[in-house]
Amino acid sequence: MTTSAGTSSATWTRRWALLLLVFAAVPDVLPYPGLKQLISERYGLDDIGAQLFAVAALIGALGAVPILRRLRSWSPRRIFASAALVQALAIGVMIIPIDWPFLLVLRGIQGYVDLLLLVTLTTLVAANAPSTGRGFGMAGSAIMVGLALGLVGGGVVSSISVPAVFPVGALVSLGLALGSLGLPSVPGRSFEPNSRGLEFDRKVITAGAFMASDRMIPGMMTFSLPLLLVTNFGATPMTISLIMSMPLLACAIGGYFTGMIVDRLGAFLVRVIGVPLQASGLALVVVSAGNPTLLVLGTLLLATGSALVMPTSLVIGTGRSAHQVTAESVGGIQALGQVGYLFGALSILIMTIYYGSVTNGIVLTLLLVYLAWNVAWLGRLRAIGHARRAPRFARGERRLTIPQPKSRVRRAPSAVESRAPSDADSTIN
Repeated sequence: MTTSAGTSSATWTRRWALLLLVFAAVPDVLPYPGLKQLISERYGLDDIGAQLFAVAALIGALGAVPILRRLRSWSPRRIFASAALVQALAIGVMIIPIDWPFLLVLRGIQGYVDLLLLVTLTTLVAANAPSTGRGFGMAGSAIMVGLALGLVGGGVVSSISVPAVFPVGALVSLGLALGSLGLPSVPGRSFEPNSRGLEFDRKVITAGAFMASDRMIPGMMTFSLPLLLVTNFGATPMTISLIMSMPLLACAIGGYFTGMIVDRLGAFLVRVIGVPLQASGLALVVVSAGNPTLLVLGTLLLATGSALVMPTSLVIGTGRSAHQVTAESVGGIQALGQVGYLFGALSILIMTIYYGSVTNGIVLTLLLVYLAWNVAWLGRLRAIGHARRAPRFARGERRLTIPQPKSRVRRAPSAVESRAPSDADSTIN
């Protein structure tokens, strides 16, 4: 009866956290469809101002990880409710006329608490799932659905009134705070301080390196692909939106199934397959020059690769058992992912300023960096895995049996031989 009740509670927590994840991803992207008009009409700034608004949230998210150690005595409900209320307040202040620097500060605060929201929910989903692959796959799917919902909703709201995205975002955040009542009210094991030492740090850093490279791809695409597709062959907005949305749709629909694949084949092998698929797909899209066959094939490869690699980083950093998931590890990996997104976006921005426009060479160069980075870290991961392959046994525990020759005559054991095994018995000369 107790086991059944515990399973039912874990299922409820996982499902409620998944529902909240969908809506937690909405406020961050609501302004994006009308961002250019919003910033230009309100502050008279050009595209650089719109990019700074987006970058401010990424920078704010980087500061959220250290706070997880200070909040380790808080329950998931308390962490989530506090972060949602702060986000509602920050977005609510954006409604009134404020100076441009103050708006960037508020956007940074929003990015800060937004990461806390996502870390709390992602940790709860994975910790209450049968395995980490399926848990992180489901969490990734929910986030992608939320991003798509936020972009569509932002487009609808912006078509009516561009400034209205702020009150809508504040209302969604207040709804999230109310939804926190369905989360656990006591700190769980996943929110306790980490005690795994150096091994934990190495795993998180390695997983964060992978997450950074994965997030670099959308950072590149967001700031380069629309311009590049228009310049290369005059792509229509519909074509651009389909190419940009396919990876999101693939991750949203296939997240759970790719998580199962990761559980079955292992994160290492899935990354070995997914990384080149994602890179080759984007490369084909870039060099397609409007060729329909190359464009469709590239989009499919890009979407498939994106879906495959999505859960791998978090599984590498936390382990394959849901009992190993901690908020600190999830938060650290996701924060390093934000660094990768920022790197991809700023690299495109800086190189575009230097060369005067976005070119195929810029994107292909960064793709080579992406591949080289993954090859290096996959080699490191494999070396760490081989180093830990040998099992460790308790002292005095027999694990090896030496077969006796068939011709040996059995005899009764002596008093010395019948004693309990000692440390010396466990040593094989």
